[in-house]
Order: sequence, then structure tokens, then C-alpha cells
Amino acid sequence: MKNLGYTFFGLIISLLVVSCGGEDGDTASLLPSSGGAGHEIVVVSDHVPFDSSRIGQVIKNYFEDEFKGLSTSEKNFDIINVKTNDFNSLLQRHNKILLINDQDASFPTAKADIKTEIWAKNQLVVKLNARSEKAAVELFDSKKEELLSMYHEWDMRNLGLNFWRQTSKSYQEHLQKNFGIRLAIPEKYHTARSEKDFIWFRYDTDKSIQGILVYKEPYTADSTFTRDYIVNRRNEMSQKYVPGPSEGSYMAVDSVFPVRQVAITLDDCYAMESKGIWVMENDFMGGSFVSYTVYNEKKQEIITVDGFVHAPNQKKKYMMLEVEAIVKSILVD
Repeated sequence: MKNLGYTFFGLIISLLVVSCGGEDGDTASLLPSSGGAGHEIVVVSDHVPFDSSRIGQVIKNYFEDEFKGLSTSEKNFDIINVKTNDFNSLLQRHNKILLINDQDASFPTAKADIKTEIWAKNQLVVKLNARSEKAAVELFDSKKEELLSMYHEWDMRNLGLNFWRQTSKSYQEHLQKNFGIRLAIPEKYHTARSEKDFIWFRYDTDKSIQGILVYKEPYTADSTFTRDYIVNRRNEMSQKYVPGPSEGSYMAVDSVFPVRQVAITLDDCYAMESKGIWVMENDFMGGSFVSYTVYNEKKQEIITVDGFVHAPNQKKKYMMLEVEAIVKSILVD
């Protein structure tokens, strides 16, 4: 099987110091499984109180900033702060850890060490080493965007691995035959609609809807990856195949909120990531979406995988992380 399509290791390489694997293969296989919620980081620091220390403030202000792309306000990452003496075996099993070592005179130059699977499987550990708090703050400021992306991609990786274990064989056979891809869709999702070049998977509870859309088209020009084309194409497909609850209603991209886009690589394919807000035309529903428009060069096709959430009066961050991990798991055959 090809890689899971993530650019995580490229982000690690861009940091100051890269240390692969905290354990060798045989030892790592004996480690316990890691745990922890999505977008939650255990920060180990002996600054007391952490919240009023300079390093604590810059970490919390950045990581706990607003999660982008939601119609309501939620924190991006949740920070669990503990002192070294309280960093027990339970916390050591968390899947994302940040260690602050900022009182070590042996480090004339501040640096970041990155390791995986020190105390648990599928675990990412970053250690900021500096001789002073001031140096640690400067190091964090210089690398905070890469650290945030790295922790986010680690969550996507772990969620994707989990969803691959839950996926349906029949879903994979259908996606390979009709779209030339595989996708880590858990069995709890059901097929809401299936057409020749379109399929809609959805998971409903009494309080929320999570949806995955897949559609394809021939590649004709680079304009396929522009914002206008992607938005118009999504609106076209949702108007045709994703009706709302009332007569004449359908899902459409909200023109009030900007659609944020960035070019990335997924499974060695050029792709455009798009994130924004959707509304129900002629009705009162809405929510967030994330989509990846992927170029299958071998087949000269464009595949779009799109995840969306509708959860009125509910926290939506973890639902969005789930659908993003699913659509980002795409493997192009």
C-alpha cells in the first residue's frame, strides 16, 4: 500500500533537529498504545504557574487560538500542562507531547528535538532545549507554525490509521472500480447516494450529520484548481445530488465567508485543499467543509473528496478533524 498521503515528514525535516524513533523496532513493538484526544497536547514545564510564565503565554496564545473554518468559536488545540514530577506513566502515553527544557546551560544554541514512540506507539514528542526561557520563547516563535502543522498532521495520521482498520471492503471495491481511489471510510458511514461519477457517504446521529462526497471529472486545464472553479463545481454537484430538507433547497458554499486554499501533495499527487462554510440554499442549515481536489496524472482525471459537518448547537471541531482525516486518507491507484 502507498503512504497515507500526508506531508508530515516534510514538516519535521524543516525543523531544527530531527531524531527519528525513540525506540528500535523490537522495543517499540512492546510499547503500549498511545491515547489522547484530537488537537490535545501535553506540555511538560516546571514554570509555576505555567499560564503566567512567558513561555506558557506564547504557547497557549498560539495553540489555543481559534480553530479556523468553523461557524462557531472553538479553541484549536487544548493544552494540558504538567510539571516534570507529575508527568506520570498515564500522561506519558499521550500521543502528542511537548517538553520544555529551558534552564540548561549546556545548550548555547536553542534547538528542537523531535522523536516518535518514546513511551507509546504512534506518539510524537517534541522537546524544546534552551539555556533560558527567553531563548525558548524565541525558538518557539520561530518554529510555531511548523509545530502546529506537525501536531495537526500527526492527528490526521493517527485518525487515518484508525479509520483504515474500520473501513468496509465493499466501500473500497466500489471506490477503486468507479473512482480509482481508496479512502478510509469507517463502516458507520452509509451510502446516501451513488451515481456513476459521484458518491455520498454519511453518518447521522440525533444531533449531527457528517458527510463525505466523492466526485470525478476529466482533467482539462489548470483552471480546475482555482477557487472559483472548485466552489462552482462543488455547488453544481451538491445542487444536483445533495438536496436539503425542504423543496428546492440544496447545499452551497457560503459566499460571505472566504474559502481558504493551499496547494499540497496527497499520495504523491498535486492537490488543492479548500476549507470554508456551507449553507443550505432556501433553508436554514449550515456548517463547515474541507475538500481536496486531486490530480490523477496517470488517468488524466480530477478527483474531489469533500467532508462536511452539520451540528447545530454542538461542538464541531472533533467532527471536522474526523472528516478531514477521512478525505485526506485518499490513495490514488
